[in-house]
Amino acid sequence: MKNILKTFLIAFIAVGIFSCEDNEKYPLPATEDGSFVTVEFDNLILDVTDLENTAITGVLKAPVPNVASYELQVARSTGGVLSDYVTVYTTDTFPSNFSIDLEDLSGALGLEVADFGAGDRFDFQATSTSTDGNVTEFSLINGDLQAEPGQLQSYQFTSFISCPFSTDEALGTYTFTDCGFGNCEGNQFEVVAGTDPNTVVLINPYDSTPLNAGDDPFEITIVVDPATGIGSIAQQRAFSTLEYCCGGFEDTEIQADSGFYFSCTGTILFTARTVVPQTGTGALFTFGNRAFEAQKN
Repeated sequence: MKNILKTFLIAFIAVGIFSCEDNEKYPLPATEDGSFVTVEFDNLILDVTDLENTAITGVLKAPVPNVASYELQVARSTGGVLSDYVTVYTTDTFPSNFSIDLEDLSGALGLEVADFGAGDRFDFQATSTSTDGNVTEFSLINGDLQAEPGQLQSYQFTSFISCPFSTDEALGTYTFTDCGFGNCEGNQFEVVAGTDPNTVVLINPYDSTPLNAGDDPFEITIVVDPATGIGSIAQQRAFSTLEYCCGGFEDTEIQADSGFYFSCTGTILFTARTVVPQTGTGALFTFGNRAFEAQKN
């Protein structure tokens, strides 16, 4: 239980009073500022209806003035095949306004703009180097920053060429390519039209049975912006906690403020927050953020 669920803990801190002599005997280790770079995006999604002018734009900032340089690499994924990573942008100035358009991406990847299409994914990874030569990359930043939903960390992020969302196009049979848990990956499920415009309903994607037999079957509704393919998942029941952990908890709920549903390629890409209510007390626990990714068959 404790290895899976993160609890809301109350820390009892014993405060001791030490003399200067004691502090000299037990000195604190010296700290060193990291060469961390943040990004504030103005636009992260490339517009399929205006490929010649659309661009990924934002502002790079170095909170501490010890960053000498920043290098951004990109790999393109299309048809499930990921290319090699290549450098697409570098700077030694902070703050720095940056713009990466499809000419930049095609030049770095050895392609033509005409080679790109709706639903293409671009995976970015970056490193920054401090003035004394230390290198920072995604694996070296803490977990909270790695999961930053606002993409304030600039070391690993993803962009797409958007495509207009069509409910009719989105319907069909899908396979979980990454569900955040090993035993549900590969599950197949149906997607049907929701009752409201631009909504779809995923029929029990986790292939789970509700904890209380009388409860409604698990169905997950996704609301999608028809112009961009950006979607959201309101907090809702998703699977039985008992099938993934232990007794004493209600069904696990998931929620995602934003993600992508590209009906043109049949691709669902979200990172979902999990909420696990404790039976009787209502205390909330979590499995953490979990992938929620599927592909139309």
